[in-house]
Amino acid sequence: MHDSEAESIHGSKILLNRLQREGMCAVTDIEVNLTNSSSEFYFSHIVSRILVSESNAVVFIGRKQTYLEVTRKLSLNKEAGKLQWIVLTVDSPLKNEDLNENVYYRGVLTVQQRPRQVPEFENYWVKIDPNQPPWYNHWYKEWYMMTNGCKLKNSNDTRFKDRPDCPALDEAVRRAQYQPNVQTEAAILALYTYARALRDAHRVLCGGSPGLCLALRQLSPQNFFNNYIRYIDFTFEWQERIPSLASSN
Repeated sequence: MHDSEAESIHGSKILLNRLQREGMCAVTDIEVNLTNSSSEFYFSHIVSRILVSESNAVVFIGRKQTYLEVTRKLSLNKEAGKLQWIVLTVDSPLKNEDLNENVYYRGVLTVQQRPRQVPEFENYWVKIDPNQPPWYNHWYKEWYMMTNGCKLKNSNDTRFKDRPDCPALDEAVRRAQYQPNVQTEAAILALYTYARALRDAHRVLCGGSPGLCLALRQLSPQNFFNNYIRYIDFTFEWQERIPSLASSN
C-alpha cells in the first residue's frame, strides 16, 4: 500500500521488484487516494481487498499523515485487527503517541530513515530572522506562520490576521528546537548536482570565459542531463564548504 507521492510510488516499485527477484510475491498493490477519505465505503473496500487475499501483513510506504488517516479509518473495522503493519514513512517518523488511537492493531513494525546531521545547514537555518528572511527565501514567512500557527509582526498576509503574534525566539532556542529532516540531505545533493554540472558545462563550452556563452545558452536540457548531470558522483571536496559531507569524512 502506498499513497500518491512520487517518492512513495518509487519506493513501492523498488520493493515489488525486489520481491520478484527474491521469488516472493505481493498479493495486491493498493494506492490510497485521500480525496476519498470521507467515504467509509472506500476504506471498507480497502480492508476487503486486503482480507480477501488472505494476507496477514501490510507494507505501507507514504507520508505519515496519510498512514495515520488510513489507519484511523481502518480502526473502525474490527476485521482490520487481523492485519500486521510494516510502515515506512517518507517524511517524518512515527511516534508511540501516534498509534494510541488505533485499538485494533495487531502490531506495527516501523522503518525510519535516519536524517543525516548536516551542521552547516543547521547553522544557516537557525540564524534566519523570520521577520526579515533573505530575499531568495521569499516563501519563508508564509511557511513559518503556517507551521507555528502565528502571525509575524511585519506580515500583511490577511490569512494570518487573527493568529496570535509569533514569539520572538533567539538563536539558542531555535537551535534547541531544530529537528533535522530526512529531505535535507537530498535537497543539498540536488542543488549541488545542478551547480556542479553547470560549472562543468561552463568550463567545457565556454572555455572558462566569464558569463553565459552562446554554446551554453544553446545547450538543450537533454544534453545537459546526459553529458553533465548524470556523471556527478556526489563526492564532496573540502573547498566546497560542506565539510560534514566531504568524502574524507
